[in-house]
Amino acid sequence: MRKPALHLSRGITSNSNLMKSKLYVVLVVALIFIVGCENFGKTRFDKAKWSEDYEIGFPPPSRNKMLTDLVENHQLKGVRYNEVVKMLGQPDIRDSASFNYEIAIDYSGIDPVYIKYLEFNFSRDSIITAFHVEEWEKGQDEK
Repeated sequence: MRKPALHLSRGITSNSNLMKSKLYVVLVVALIFIVGCENFGKTRFDKAKWSEDYEIGFPPPSRNKMLTDLVENHQLKGVRYNEVVKMLGQPDIRDSASFNYEIAIDYSGIDPVYIKYLEFNFSRDSIITAFHVEEWEKGQDEK
């Protein structure tokens, strides 16, 4: 008596489709994870959160999270000093050609060991000519 031939092609096709489906799900999950990680710790700029009550030397933690959005998505260069102050509040430090906002400060005891701030330079007619983020870490200037 002869055994009937097995039809494997049907099983292979369904296994192949199942594998493709699983691969598709894994790729979609990986893409969502990568996009989520790229924006982790970043927040859209919010004037109220930026200007939360704080003391000089202890900037609101939200500033560091909003910094990327602020410098990448908001017009800062070429605007007047008073427009920046309207958006960000009074600067923490100001001199005759620049002003800055504290972004993050870490302490060891009472001494700062890390400082990050956003500095603006302006012309005589109070137009912002440049801005940049500065970081200082204890020991880096001793090298």
